[in-house]
Amino acid sequence: MTKSERQEIIINKVRLHNRVILPDLAETLGVSIDTVRRDVKELDSKGMITKVHGGAVSKGFDTYVHLAGNTYAQKNKAIIGQKAINLIKNGNTLFIGGGTTTLEMVRMFPPKLKATVITPSLPVAMQLMQFEDVRINIIGGQLSKESRVVVGGFSINMIQGMYADYCFMGSGCLDPIRGVTELDWEVSEMKKAMCRSSKQVVCLTISEKLNTSHRYAVCSLDEIDHLVTELEPSNDVFALYRQKGIQII
Repeated sequence: MTKSERQEIIINKVRLHNRVILPDLAETLGVSIDTVRRDVKELDSKGMITKVHGGAVSKGFDTYVHLAGNTYAQKNKAIIGQKAINLIKNGNTLFIGGGTTTLEMVRMFPPKLKATVITPSLPVAMQLMQFEDVRINIIGGQLSKESRVVVGGFSINMIQGMYADYCFMGSGCLDPIRGVTELDWEVSEMKKAMCRSSKQVVCLTISEKLNTSHRYAVCSLDEIDHLVTELEPSNDVFALYRQKGIQII
């Protein structure tokens, strides 16, 4: 595999998952961590990805507000966001997790929506500032610079005292057997807490993330009420997900 081929794979992985870590890239590419580190550094210098401690994040993820044209698969994520907001009614209380797909959903909120949003995500909270009738509750705790969300025991304790009509969460990965999984243990624990404190769980994901998995479990398919992608709900790719009683949107 040439360096250009290797770097193209790195770029695609970063764009798809927003954040990757060096050991995973090295395993995928069959090269040393030092080689991957050099590739990431070079791609960062070219402005194609952003190098962070132990890995890299996408340019669209490395921002505090939505920037048009700076998000991977933005058109598909816009479709997902438009579908997802149809679930929301005035007066609802919502948990909204971090990530570019939830940011796309929040950007599409109706201007006069009256709702309460509880979020561990600084970018989501800032995006919500434009909606006068949306009450924003930011979960406190330690802000993870890598994931752009608040994590830790203090944050989880706060969530346990709250209740929401819906939990809207982006999917790191989604698999029929392993369910929703994440790259970071602390992020997975935050998502678990939000799911447990919600009446219904809505998983938002682009179809490229279907049938993939990471190392830390968030929830099983049995715990998901709605799955929202850019695809038509009748698509055959959802057969195993539909068997679990999930509403495909």
